[in-house]
Amino acid sequence: MRGENAPFSERSHPKDFSQHSQNSQTGGLDTKPGGLRERCIQGLIDRNLPGYAIGGLAGGEDKTSFWTVVALCAERYCSGKIPFLSSELGFHIVYILQGLLRIKSADFASDGGPLDATCACFVCTEYSRAYLHHVMKKDGSIGPQLITYHNVAYMLHLMAQVRQAILNDSFPSFVRAFMAEWHQGTPVPAWVHDALNYVGIPLNQAE
Repeated sequence: MRGENAPFSERSHPKDFSQHSQNSQTGGLDTKPGGLRERCIQGLIDRNLPGYAIGGLAGGEDKTSFWTVVALCAERYCSGKIPFLSSELGFHIVYILQGLLRIKSADFASDGGPLDATCACFVCTEYSRAYLHHVMKKDGSIGPQLITYHNVAYMLHLMAQVRQAILNDSFPSFVRAFMAEWHQGTPVPAWVHDALNYVGIPLNQAE
């Protein structure tokens, strides 16, 4: 029996914590050898969990630091383990095939089109950009709920495409096509080139 001096979480939930399937890895942007990230990674590896969450990234850090941390964590975890990036799908930005929409912008106040004409989710088939702009500008929960629903649907569809591209051994081609569509003729940021070059997918390589 656990004593009264046991941590509150253990006294409240007397279970075997080794059963947890995931555990979040932090350490900020410290990627130097022996730094906080590496120490935390090693601590989680020692626990031999089925998978690991790459946490501690809020999205506000510079993009080079962001992808460098993700690369370090993904490389260090044991083969066969499942690393995933712990993040949130916010509702202030809408994900569509051609990039991002800031739906609160006045540009969408009279836009009768769907959020994403290529998306089959019920939000895109039932509501216009103008309506979603209106409800997002007002206080209430319906706007964020609808945007979040679409964003989750978008990500699920994207991951299904990624999975199929991997199975078809065509992932580099998929990435290049995705980036071309996402940026729509605008220059791809240098940090994107750097990150993809790091994993062996140069965007300027001919198919």
